[in-house]
Parts: sequence; structure tokens; C-alpha cells
Amino acid sequence: MSINLTFTRIFIILIHNPARTQLTFFIMTHIDSPEYWTITSIDEYDGSPTCLGVYENMDAVSYRLKALYSHCGSEYRIECFHLQTADHCSEQYNDQIVNRRKYQKEEAEKAEKIKAYDELTTKKKVTKK
Repeated sequence: MSINLTFTRIFIILIHNPARTQLTFFIMTHIDSPEYWTITSIDEYDGSPTCLGVYENMDAVSYRLKALYSHCGSEYRIECFHLQTADHCSEQYNDQIVNRRKYQKEEAEKAEKIKAYDELTTKKKVTKK
């Protein structure tokens, strides 16, 4: 069975500042899918990300954050991912292929109609002269 991690539920940015902690939430949900959390440290000098680990729940994330040595200006990104099976991904892929072919067919028909219309209007202009 193939596994694919995909962004799903909550994206949190924590900036350690004793006077003010900034939290940003983007919420999406996926039912009946295991969730895995990651903590990513953002370097304050060049902005490069470093993944600090993958965790099974938010409790584990909070304990790991407590254990981190942080100082004013430290930035951490907490993301939640859900597991997708190969079956689910193949269904999405097949749906996408069907929709692409349908769109291509519609666009081809539209191009043919435009071409026929242009030929018709060109013939009318020629016959009027």
C-alpha cells in the first residue's frame, strides 16, 4: 500500500516573543483519515525551514515545543497532515483525467465552431463585394 502525506487541517505559525505570541490558523478537515503533525523551525537569518519531527497528536507537539530552546524571534510552523491511500489517490487521478478529456473535447468543438463561423463570415464579405 502506498502512502501520501497531504496538507489537511491546521497550519499554525508560532513566533516566540514574550510580549506577544502570534498564531495564524487555516482550518480544513478530512474525515476518517489519520492525522500527523510536524514542527518546522524557521531560521531567523535566512528563513530556511528545518523539520524538527513528525508527531501523532497535538499533545506531543506541545510537549516538544516546551522542550525546545527558543529565544525572542524564534519562529516555528506547526502543520497537520493526513494519510492518503493509493486507492484514494488513483480515484482522484482518474477523475482529473476524465475532466481534462471532457474539457479538451469541449474546447475542440468550440474551436471548430469558431472556425466555421469565421469561414462563413468571410464568404459573406466576399459575396457582398
